[in-house]
Amino acid sequence: MRRKALIGIVLLLTVPLFVGCNGGVPQADYDGAVAERDAAQAQAAALQSQLDTAQNDLDTAQDDLDAANATIAELEALAAEIEAAEEDAATPAVYINTDYGFSLEYPRGWAEKTEGLGPGAITRIGEGVYCIPAVRIIVRDETEGATLEEVFTAHLTEDGGKTIDTYTASDVTINSTQFTQAEVAYSGGYGAYDSLIIGLVQDGKWIIIEVYTLSSYPFEDESIKTEIINSVTFE
Repeated sequence: MRRKALIGIVLLLTVPLFVGCNGGVPQADYDGAVAERDAAQAQAAALQSQLDTAQNDLDTAQDDLDAANATIAELEALAAEIEAAEEDAATPAVYINTDYGFSLEYPRGWAEKTEGLGPGAITRIGEGVYCIPAVRIIVRDETEGATLEEVFTAHLTEDGGKTIDTYTASDVTINSTQFTQAEVAYSGGYGAYDSLIIGLVQDGKWIIIEVYTLSSYPFEDESIKTEIINSVTFE
């Protein structure tokens, strides 16, 4: 009987021990830990989402940067083409006359006309549809005038009855060749002309080089007259 009671007491004392061993973490603490874990996982998921969004933004920004760089490259290439075109346009074209052995420079945008030039003119190079302003080469026989003024007056009379209003001449040397040069204003059926001419006699011919325009088509830059005349070079 006593033995049975002792066993019962031992059993009563052992039960709390077993309960303590099997349930050592309080439920509240366990629930708190689980909640903290879930919160951490949620935070990690949120941070991952933010990271993904940031990566997408970075990719988009990189695409925009690549596109901007491509546009910049295209603009730089276009600017280089424009600069090259401007440099090319600024470089004068060259007219060479092998029959009389001379050359001259003129604006690259001007075009040469070889038909309907009028009496004595062998070529005309000018701007735009009407080929004016222009430079023209006139060849007249030496017997038509003892001076540049005389032969040019004869030329203008034959070329539509034009008449000289003012004529101012001087002797000049251009690229080692001596010429008579004259500032001339004359009138014709199309109006008033502004002209700079040089002339010399060679092999029985007057060779006259004239840079001129109509008052209704003024020179964009007055210096073009002297630039063309001063480029004339005889062999």
